[in-house]
Amino acid sequence: MATDEDVKYAQAKYRELLSRIRTLRTQMGVLELELRSIKEALRKLEKLDGDSEVYERAGHIFVRRQRGELAEDLESKRQLTSSMIEKYRKEEKESRLELKQLLESLGISEGS
Repeated sequence: MATDEDVKYAQAKYRELLSRIRTLRTQMGVLELELRSIKEALRKLEKLDGDSEVYERAGHIFVRRQRGELAEDLESKRQLTSSMIEKYRKEEKESRLELKQLLESLGISEGS
């Protein structure tokens, strides 16, 4: 039989895991929007003529950049953003598994 301490711990852990999952989902959503934006910028860069001038926004101003350098920077950002999304997906999966195990240890099914 579970003690009051066990129940309080399980409730706190449950809230913590739900909060963690929500936070990860929010962070992934933001990163997925950023990733779409980066991919769109890369697509537009690819379509430009070789002698087209390109600019990058730097705060409230635009700065002229070399097309190749800008493409490299965007590709690096794309890779980093994709890596972060995968990291968050893994963390979310682990948190969901931990939540499932917590519920099972309490004799509660996820659908309850």
